[in-house]
Amino acid sequence: MRSIGKEIRMRSLFRNHPSRALFVAMDHGRQGTSAGIEGLADVAGIVARAGADGVLLNFGGLKMALREIGNTPVLLTIPFDGRSVEMAAKVGAAAVKTTYFGSIPISEELYDRMSDVSRASEEWGIPYMAEVVPAGPNREPTYDVEAVTKAARTASELGADVVKTSFAGGISEYRQVVRACGVPLVIMGGKKVDDARQLFATVKDAVDAGAAGGAIGRNIWQSPDPALMTKALISIIRHDASVDEAMAILKGSSGGQRTRGR
Repeated sequence: MRSIGKEIRMRSLFRNHPSRALFVAMDHGRQGTSAGIEGLADVAGIVARAGADGVLLNFGGLKMALREIGNTPVLLTIPFDGRSVEMAAKVGAAAVKTTYFGSIPISEELYDRMSDVSRASEEWGIPYMAEVVPAGPNREPTYDVEAVTKAARTASELGADVVKTSFAGGISEYRQVVRACGVPLVIMGGKKVDDARQLFATVKDAVDAGAAGGAIGRNIWQSPDPALMTKALISIIRHDASVDEAMAILKGSSGGQRTRGR
């Protein structure tokens, strides 16, 4: 059974649907300035008002965007350090999140560091999202079903309350990934795709396989209208819309367009 603190925070993350959510990943600071979120606070406000269930932010990004996101829950990206969990709990984050792209199985060192974050999240009553993505030496994801299954299970075994990883295979194969994971699993968006229909089809397949939704970044904030993209993805994740229905939403007008580099 989860602690009271974890339970309250998990309910805030899944407040719009009992088991599905769309989180917008905006925690790309280690790459410097990314096209589409030069004005991070403005874009965070756009996706929050469009109905995102939460935003993934680094601590500095949270300070930038705090006013614009209103009451939208924040999943705070932290290093593999249990002390950072305490800070996240004190600033009111809804969850903490760590990021790993690399070989599977993970190293003993990473095992210990993830376990440290997990123990601290239990102590402070804050959910832990572990992003564990099988990848090569250049951090390029490898979309192998067996590797993704192992990554998801590793994260959940080490105490993650929510797992973020890649989508691989088809619906039937991904059902086994979800089953092996055992806790809510959200898929990453990956590289920007040119065809929104491709993104929608992937998210639809993931949800149909039992995934809890997505934690998607570039494909939202590098789109011409982040608000409409957010709403279109929500329609699939929370309302079981078809790809065609999501495309129709995307072709509407939200007033959520913004000029790059603002």
